[in-house]
Amino acid sequence: MSRYHCPYCAPAPAYHRSDEQGVQVCGYCGDPLVRIPRFQLRQLAALVAVGAFLAPLLSLIWFSLQGPDQRRAPERQDRVAMTWVADCQAPLAS
Repeated sequence: MSRYHCPYCAPAPAYHRSDEQGVQVCGYCGDPLVRIPRFQLRQLAALVAVGAFLAPLLSLIWFSLQGPDQRRAPERQDRVAMTWVADCQAPLAS
């Protein structure tokens, strides 16, 4: 892809040539060519928008693949045993 284009001719196939001063000019109309910037503001805004939509999706996939055991805190065994003993010693209401 060419980094220069003629602002007055069609953007499709362009014929470029240099004049005596070394400036690139259009081969059809003879006007100086305009340099196309590598990154345009519209392209950068589109990348930010795509990143904003993909970041939650990718993080959801990442955390779902890690498994539930790595995310959950271990339950304290002494607390479970004390609850079970308290339930066994409680008088039954009849």
